[in-house]
Amino acid sequence: MDVARHLSGWYKDETSVTIILAEDGTKYTLPKKMVCDISEYFAKTFEGDFKEAGERTLKLPDCGAETFDIVLYFQIFRCLPCNIHSEDQAQLLLVNLWLFGDIYLLPRLKSQASKATSEILGRQFPQPDVLAKVLAFSPEDSTLRALFIEKATSCIFQGAYTEEERAELAEIEGFFKIMADALAAGQSSRVFGGDVAQEQGNNTLGPPAFNPAPSASARRRARRQANKASKS
Repeated sequence: MDVARHLSGWYKDETSVTIILAEDGTKYTLPKKMVCDISEYFAKTFEGDFKEAGERTLKLPDCGAETFDIVLYFQIFRCLPCNIHSEDQAQLLLVNLWLFGDIYLLPRLKSQASKATSEILGRQFPQPDVLAKVLAFSPEDSTLRALFIEKATSCIFQGAYTEEERAELAEIEGFFKIMADALAAGQSSRVFGGDVAQEQGNNTLGPPAFNPAPSASARRRARRQANKASKS
């Protein structure tokens, strides 16, 4: 009953606010209490001394309707849609949700988006365009970034990418250096464990189990392979 009472409280206050998505111009007129409950960012925006509070309007840059629709779904149901993995652009959608959660202070949304991304990358290799967005917009120490780098590195060594896709990877600024640095630092050591498992007959593409960091000779070999791949 407490949850039901809390949700109904959103609609008992007649005060509404407008959210405008700069990416496609979509407008949402929503109960102010509902929006303020999304995160501390929105609460401070509409209850503080900012002009948005007076105008009761907030423009969100770099956010499309598909992303914000799921943010609202998440706000009501406290989980992601069960069929989110079946979306045509599921990887991109999940990355956009993670970035939204990072920017607008929704740690639970980030956590669930990260978990769903890990699950989908267990069945798919990282799409080059999505990987490029992750490298461009996610913090360098983020789990999302590490996940994409590790999985892409594993897929490169497994030969999962086509020639065209490898060319797209080569166009991502700094990717092969990032990959080589991660290997040298042992941050993607699980990749080597995955290669061993595959040689032993494991055909799954899921994230392999953790193994100790590769030897110095293995790291040098990885760097040579990465440099060769970047030139191909």
